[in-house]
Amino acid sequence: MSASLQLKKLRGSGGYVRALVTDQQQSKGNLGGPDLFLAPIGRLDAESIKKYSCNTCDKEYDGSPKIEFENPNEEVA
Repeated sequence: MSASLQLKKLRGSGGYVRALVTDQQQSKGNLGGPDLFLAPIGRLDAESIKKYSCNTCDKEYDGSPKIEFENPNEEVA
C-alpha cells in the first residue's frame, strides 16, 4: 500500500466527496476518463473524507457526511 495520500474529488451518484486517497485507490477509481469514481473504490473511512457535495441540495459541506450502514458487513461494488 502506498504511504502517500492525495486529496482527490471522487464522483458518486448523489454528488461527490473530496477525500484523501492512496495511489492504489486512485487507480481503482479511474475508469478511463478524466474523473475518478467512488463506487470502484468502495467504502472510505470517515476521517479521509474532507468535504462532500449533495446534488439534491446543490451545496458543499466540510467534513464527512453522517454515514449509517443498514448492513455494516455487506460487500459493496
